[in-house]
Formats: sequence, structure tokens, C-alpha cells
Amino acid sequence: APSGPPPSPGKPSESSNPGGQQFTLARLAITDGQVGVTDLQSKTPRALYDHIDASLRDFTSNAPFSFEVAAHLPGPGTQQVRLQGQAGPIAPGQPALTPFHGTLELQQVGIAGLQKFLDSPALVNTDGVLSGQTKISSESGKLAASGQMNLQNAKVRGLDLGYPISAQYDITEDLAASLITIRDTTINLGAMPISVMGTVNTTTSPAQVDLRVKSKQVSIAEAAKLAAASGVAFSPGATINGIVDVDVRAQGAAD
Repeated sequence: APSGPPPSPGKPSESSNPGGQQFTLARLAITDGQVGVTDLQSKTPRALYDHIDASLRDFTSNAPFSFEVAAHLPGPGTQQVRLQGQAGPIAPGQPALTPFHGTLELQQVGIAGLQKFLDSPALVNTDGVLSGQTKISSESGKLAASGQMNLQNAKVRGLDLGYPISAQYDITEDLAASLITIRDTTINLGAMPISVMGTVNTTTSPAQVDLRVKSKQVSIAEAAKLAAASGVAFSPGATINGIVDVDVRAQGAAD
């Protein structure tokens, strides 16, 4: 039973005024746990993730708080995905507008295991080992991501490309307009750099693209491997050699 004198008339206790209370949490730690995530904004089905380490510090909904989440995926090597940074204050009813500043780091992550972890159809029948770091900033519905990623032992649709792929990227997205802007992004197919700039509008399905793709001194033989993995191939038995410069404007539906 509660002890002490009852509240004075006209002076309600804190418990009788839930609107005046503020939930805070000094520290929360999870080691090798399972986390269920429900995205209330996109209304996607609930997802369960295993082998999670997480820490949350100085949490309150009306001020910034710090967190770190690491997922250990099965398989050889480090196989770790880590997201750390600072978020908040939480935007009530509009979680995508909650400010966030942090870093996403991948260490020797196999795409096959990542596909199972994320349940992403975009990664089906693709494999390789990903490592890299991305700086992420989200403020007032504007998302920015910049960094670099390396892919070793790349396989697309079961075809071994035979060369590493790396990317340095600077991408922004207007979340309200579902418009992605690709800026100063370079993809290296082995030693071949390809520059990509433009926009992707995801308000429709398929998405609408407006991209400029440029490169110099591209090996046709190496590029043909990636084209074949994407479903476009030269005639069987054909021998293709040579160097080509590329400057392409691509507009229209992504399919």
C-alpha cells in the first residue's frame, strides 16, 4: 500500500498527470539478443533480427540520445554490421523526421548472409564480401549519405565477375518527395572508374531515373562480364576486345 500523506486538494500528484511525465533511460545494453522491429510509418511486416549487440544511453524523447547497434552475421570472417550515432529529439507521429547523425560500418559482410538478414529481394542471387563506412545525416526529412564501399569476390546472378568493385558516393534524399540525388559518385569495376550523377524518383513503381553515366578507357571485355550478369550478353563463343569511352544520359522507368 502507498505510504505517506495523500496529495493535497488542488495539487495533483505526478502520477495523476501522465502528460507531465517524461520517460528517461540512463543506459540499456543488449548482448547477443534478438530484436523485433515494426515500421509503423511504412506499415511493413514485423522483422526479427538475431545476434544483436545494442546500447542506448541518456534516452529521452525530447532531446538527443546516443546509441550503438551491432549485428553479427553467420559465416567466415568478421561479418559485422555496426550503426552508431546520435538521434533525437523524436518527432511524434513522424519518425522519419527524427534527426540522426552517425556512421554505418560493414566489416567483411557476405551479401548472401546480408540478404537473409534484411530479407531483401534486391540481393537475391548476388554474393560477395562487403566492407566500408558510410556517414549518415538526417535532418528535417533530408537524408545525406557519403562514404566508400568495397566488394570482393563479386558474383551477380551466379556469375563470378573476376574483379573487385568499389564505390565512393555522395547521395542525398528528400524523404517527403521520395527523390534521391546521386552526386559525385564513382564506381570502380576493377581499375575502371565510372562516374554516375543524377536523380531517382521512387514515388512511382518502377522508379523514374534521370542519370548521367560517364567513363573513359573502359575495357569492353571486362564490362561485358557485368552486362552478361545483368542479362545482356554477346553471342556465345564471341571474342570481344577493345577500349571505349562512355557518356550516356539515361531517362525513364528503371525497368
